[in-house]
Amino acid sequence: MSDSATPQPLSTWNFLGVLAVCLIGSSTTWADDPVRTLSSQDIQGTTAGERTINSVKIPFCWCPPGKFTMGSPDQESHRHDDEGQVEVTFEHGFWISQHEVTEAEYKLITNRSPRSSLGENYPAADMRSGDARRFAEMLTKREKEAGQIPDDWEYAMPTEAQWEYACRAGTSTSFCFGDSEQMLPEFGNFADKQLLSFDPSEYRYSDSRLDDGFPTLAPVESYRANPWGIYDMHGNVWEWCLDEYSPKLPRGKNPQGPERGNGQGRVIRGGSWLSHYHYCRSAMRNAHHDLNSAPYIGIRIVLCPKLRNSERERQ
Repeated sequence: MSDSATPQPLSTWNFLGVLAVCLIGSSTTWADDPVRTLSSQDIQGTTAGERTINSVKIPFCWCPPGKFTMGSPDQESHRHDDEGQVEVTFEHGFWISQHEVTEAEYKLITNRSPRSSLGENYPAADMRSGDARRFAEMLTKREKEAGQIPDDWEYAMPTEAQWEYACRAGTSTSFCFGDSEQMLPEFGNFADKQLLSFDPSEYRYSDSRLDDGFPTLAPVESYRANPWGIYDMHGNVWEWCLDEYSPKLPRGKNPQGPERGNGQGRVIRGGSWLSHYHYCRSAMRNAHHDLNSAPYIGIRIVLCPKLRNSERERQ
C-alpha cells in the first residue's frame, strides 16, 4: 500500500540531511519510579496502564483482558475501506512496550546498531520485520534464561488487534484523545509545518496548520501518553505487526491475521514523522514488505502468553 503520506525511502543525501536535523532536541519525559519489576512468579498485571520494567529496564504498560471494537465507523473522516469494524475479545492480558524500541535497547539485546543512528533515546528506525522478530526472540531467550518470564510467555511483535487495542486504550475516537487533529501535535510526530519547512518541495503534502515541534524523527516519549500510559502510538515511526496484511480485519477471540497474505506485505501501524495526520489515526492500516527497511519504520513489542493455533480466528 502506498500514499504520499508514506513516501518511498529518501535519497541518500536527503536522508543525511534529515539525520543532521534530528540530532537537535533529545530530551525525554520518562517516569522514574516504575510500579515493579517483572517476575515469572508475578507476570500478570492488574489494572489498565499499570507500569513495569523487565530485567534490562525496558518499560511496559499492562493491557487487561477485555473486548473492543476494532476498525473505524463509516462516518469517520479519512477512513479506508479495509477498516470495517469487527468485535475482538482478549481472554488474556498482555504487556506492551511503553515506547518504541530505542537504539540503546536494540543495541543492548542484539549487539547491533540500527541502519540509521541518531542517538540512544531515538527509536531504532530503518527496521525490517526480521529485525523486529529477531529482537523479540533474543529478548525472550535472555529473559527466560534469567528466570524473568514463564515458559508459556514470550516477547513478540504485537498482533494487529493487540496494537489497536493498546493504541485506543479504551477510546473509540479517531485518535486516543478525540476526533480532531488539532490536538495531535501534543501526542505525536507527523508531517507538519516543521517538516514542510525542512523541504517544501518534497514534503509539500505536510499540514502547515499544525506544529509538533520536530521536523523529523523525535526521541521516544517526547509527547503525551495515551490513557494507558503508552507513548508514540500516533506517529514518529510506523510499527511492525505480526500479521500479514488482509483487506479484512481479524475478529473473535485473541485474533491473529493470516500467516500468508495477498502479496501486499506485513501490517505496519501508527503512522510516522513522514505521514499526513490522518495516517496516524488509531484504525489506520498500512503494509510493507518484510525485506524492505525504511527510515520511517521501527519496532514495538509485547509480552504475552504464546498464541495457540486454536485461538486464531480469521475472516
